[in-house]
Amino acid sequence: MKSERTIIKTFFSLRSRFDLQKILLFTILASLFLILSLKSSSAKEFRPPPQYNSLDSVDGAALYVTQLSGNGRAYLQAINVQKMHIDQWVGKVRDRGTGQGQYYQGEGQSDSPYFKMTKFDPVWHQYMQAHETQVFSLINFAFFETYRSTTQLAFPVKLNSRLITGGSSPFGPSNNAADERYRFVKLKALIWDENTVSIVDYDPESGSPLNSPTVENAIVTYRYSDHPAKILAQNPPNKYQLIGTLDKDGLPGDEWMLILTVNRATLDEGANLLRQLGARGEIVTADGGSSTLIMNSRTGVLIAPQPVNMVENPNAWKLPHYLGFRRKAE
Repeated sequence: MKSERTIIKTFFSLRSRFDLQKILLFTILASLFLILSLKSSSAKEFRPPPQYNSLDSVDGAALYVTQLSGNGRAYLQAINVQKMHIDQWVGKVRDRGTGQGQYYQGEGQSDSPYFKMTKFDPVWHQYMQAHETQVFSLINFAFFETYRSTTQLAFPVKLNSRLITGGSSPFGPSNNAADERYRFVKLKALIWDENTVSIVDYDPESGSPLNSPTVENAIVTYRYSDHPAKILAQNPPNKYQLIGTLDKDGLPGDEWMLILTVNRATLDEGANLLRQLGARGEIVTADGGSSTLIMNSRTGVLIAPQPVNMVENPNAWKLPHYLGFRRKAE
C-alpha cells in the first residue's frame, strides 16, 4: 500500500509540475502577444519630435506648436481620417458665374459661382452647435479671388459628390494666365474618404480625378512650390498653410493628413518641416497670408485673419471656404 501511495503521490506531483509549466508557457505567450499588440498599435500612431509641444489631443487628432528660428512659429495638426470626419463649409451662392469656370471642362460643367464671404465666428458657432463635443478644429482652405462681399474660388472643389465650382484664377494653367510662368503649372487635388487621404495630379482638360464618381470630396490647389508667393514674390517669410500625407498602418493608402501652419517662415521652410515629420509624396498649400485661420475647441483662436487695411478691405475677416475636423460618431 505504501508503494502505491508513493506512486500516486509522484504521479500527481509530476502532473502539477506539468500544469505549472503549461501555465507559465501560456503566461509568457500571452505577455509576448500583448507586447506585440501594443507595439503594433503604437506604430500606427503619429508622434512628432519633442520640440513640438502638445496643445490639444483626442483619439484621431492632435494639435502641436513649435518655435522656429527668427521668432517664427509653426502649428501642426495631425488628422487621422479613419477616426476623424472632414467637413467643408462654403458660403451661399449669390451668382452662378455661368460659363466662367476655367479648370473643369469635364461633363460640360464650367461654372464658377460667387460665394458669400462669411466671418469665421458664426461659422465656428454653427459648427459647434451642430456637432458639440465632437468638434476638434476649423481652418480656412480654398484660394479665392477678391475681398468683396462675394467671391469666386480659384480652383475646382468637389463637395459631397457634387462639383461646386470650376475655378477661375488668372494664376493657373490656362491660355489666359495673368503671368506666363503659370501657363504650365501642374495643379494638385487633395482627396479624402473615410479611410485614406491623398494628393494627386489634377487634369483641367478632363477634370480627372474629380470626374470619378468614387471621389466625393476634393479640393484642387497649388503644389507648395507653385504658390504665387514663391513664383512671383521670391518666397518671403509669411503665414502659410501646407498639407502633406503620411502612412502609419502599413496598409495601402495614407491615413494621416498633416497640416502645418507657419508664421514668419517661408514655404520652403514649411515643406522641409513636413518632410522631417515623415510626409511623403506631394505637399500642397491652402490659402494663407492675411486669410490664415486656426480655431481649436480647447485653445480657441490661434491665428485669425488679419487684414492689411480694413478701410480698403472691409470683408477681410470674412472667408468663403473652410475645413472643419470632428470625431466620427461612435
